[in-house]
Amino acid sequence: MVDALRSALSAALVLALPLLLVGLLVGLISGFIQSLSNVQDAAAAFAPRLIAVALVAIALAGWMSSKVIDFAVTMMGMVMNINALSVTGGG
Repeated sequence: MVDALRSALSAALVLALPLLLVGLLVGLISGFIQSLSNVQDAAAAFAPRLIAVALVAIALAGWMSSKVIDFAVTMMGMVMNINALSVTGGG
């Protein structure tokens, strides 16, 4: 159970990290530009981040889906091992 949780958390981190980093960088850049230009509009801060994260998600969709499939296969293998142990009475 601990291995499954550790695997799930690491998979979530690996999948979320590129999107979070892009959102962070674009947010910092747009905030810097806003502070230089004295534009304090919420849409001007939110729209570039949304667009950048969406573009990165589209660009990495194949890689992300392969990671999710690998995780699902690993979890199914763990379930099958647990099931085999419980059926045979192994400990």
